[in-house]
Amino acid sequence: MIAIFSPAENSLAVDRRRLWQFTTAIFVAIGYQWGVLVRIASSKIERRFSIFADVPYHDRLSRQQWEQLWRAEPQ
Repeated sequence: MIAIFSPAENSLAVDRRRLWQFTTAIFVAIGYQWGVLVRIASSKIERRFSIFADVPYHDRLSRQQWEQLWRAEPQ
């Protein structure tokens, strides 16, 4: 059996497709990290404002728990 190899016809298209896949993955990762940074900054701003306003600070998780309890109370 003799194997004959020929160059790919659309080799540039394959390379560009890989580049786009890599670029898309990079942008998704950067977007996720950006969202994390925004949430951290928002939490710090809220915490510092609560200290300035002399009111108790509730982080995101405890605030959700309080909202669930509030909705569950009979009116």
